[in-house]
Amino acid sequence: MAFYKGLIGSAATTLTSVDRVIMSIGPVLNHQQRIDLCAPTIDQNIREGLQAIDDDKAPGIDGYSSLFFRKVWPAIHQFLLLAESIKQLTVPLLLGTKEF
Repeated sequence: MAFYKGLIGSAATTLTSVDRVIMSIGPVLNHQQRIDLCAPTIDQNIREGLQAIDDDKAPGIDGYSSLFFRKVWPAIHQFLLLAESIKQLTVPLLLGTKEF
């Protein structure tokens, strides 16, 4: 733990770049798959996904079970709605397609 605490706030001495040749060898999303990843998330899809996972299974590496996520869904849902609102405001600004 001390090793990682020592890294906090320190600057990287070297930054390795991504090797595009190696990246192109592996699986790559096609154009439609990339568009689908940008599509809005539908609440029903999330609920169905959570219902499909056993109560004691964790859908992510954080260890929180699907039961946990179902119990706190109202709070998570509000957070996601806020995040979506922020994205709708900031992405066009970042892309230069909208001004204040």
